[in-house]
Amino acid sequence: MVERGISKLLALMYCKASPISDLAKEFAERNFKVYYEDTEPRYDILISFLNGYIIPKETIDKCDIALNFHTCPPAYPGTGGYSLAIFNRDDMFGVTCHHLDEKIDHGEIIEVEWFELLGTESILGLLHRAHIESLRQFYRIMTIILNDQTLPTCDYGWGREIPYTRKDLWVINNKLREIRPEVFE
Repeated sequence: MVERGISKLLALMYCKASPISDLAKEFAERNFKVYYEDTEPRYDILISFLNGYIIPKETIDKCDIALNFHTCPPAYPGTGGYSLAIFNRDDMFGVTCHHLDEKIDHGEIIEVEWFELLGTESILGLLHRAHIESLRQFYRIMTIILNDQTLPTCDYGWGREIPYTRKDLWVINNKLREIRPEVFE
């Protein structure tokens, strides 16, 4: 376990309540001094994991490292990437770890973990698979940090400047319901 002096690294963590998030939180709590509310003047690391909220720039700026675990590949910043991948009949899907900045799914990409899409994939099935892959990526990246190693870098860029919104997701899901209703089962 990496420690500064006699205290653990300070982590600020944002995540939704879910069984997968609970596993990430358990790992973080064993290895960091974790805060779930912004109460300290500085943090060693900010972790955004399965988090649907925008983190203010002022909070990001208080952290030595600020990471987001985006449960979609770089082609799909924002929300709704699962639906878009199924709508586009993509062969591959991925999860993305990136540095946080003031824009949504915009910071420098650290790593993309790819996996094959199944031809019979439902939206919910893909969502669950992406959450599991994101947890694997979380463990891998956190272990690199705890071992005081350099974070990886990659050549991937974001697929578009403006992230997909909930309105975009609504439009795509309506189109999918017309042409592939089975993906909602």
